[in-house]
Amino acid sequence: MAKQSGFLVRQKAQALVREKFVRELVGQFDADTVIIALCETYGFGYKRLIRFLDAWTKTRERYVAAVFPKADPEADVAQEHLDNALREIMRRGGKEHDFMPFKERYPMLMDVSYERKK
Repeated sequence: MAKQSGFLVRQKAQALVREKFVRELVGQFDADTVIIALCETYGFGYKRLIRFLDAWTKTRERYVAAVFPKADPEADVAQEHLDNALREIMRRGGKEHDFMPFKERYPMLMDVSYERKK
């Protein structure tokens, strides 16, 4: 196996740090705006918002790998689980025909591949 360039190793590490930063930034902003929407639109009080936020955070952590395929080797599994959960919710609501697969909902993400880069 060929020696790996130190520069490329550092570059990859920096990219993973950036992805982690973006994930945390977007997660916090999502949480802030979801809390405001639930309070303003549905009248959720503080205690209910905190319970919701706790459940939402756990759910988000369970599926977040789906949108970070470079950082997580289980991204394709998380994508399937996310699709299955949404598909079931839509099926129960009689809207299964409106379901869009992960790749259609997130066209900007690269496909998960197990092939070796040449």
